[in-house]
Amino acid sequence: MVIPAWIAVAVHAVLWTPFLTWWATPHPDMTGTGRLVVGLLYLPLVAWAPLMAAATVAYQRRRATWGKEAAKGVEESYPQGVETC
Repeated sequence: MVIPAWIAVAVHAVLWTPFLTWWATPHPDMTGTGRLVVGLLYLPLVAWAPLMAAATVAYQRRRATWGKEAAKGVEESYPQGVETC
């Protein structure tokens, strides 16, 4: 079941996507160097949602394919002439 993974993708997107606009938002209490350091440190967190979404889609596809192979029998899913353990 991949519902928890999709929930995690949504939560990460809501939490970290606002950091994409870090440099456009004024921060009067920080120096220019501080803004740059904080922006660069938080920027990788923005990538979590798309990366988790890609991993979830790959897992979902793999499970769907595995389910079809299991339904028709594992031996039938191998090409002709390939021996199984």
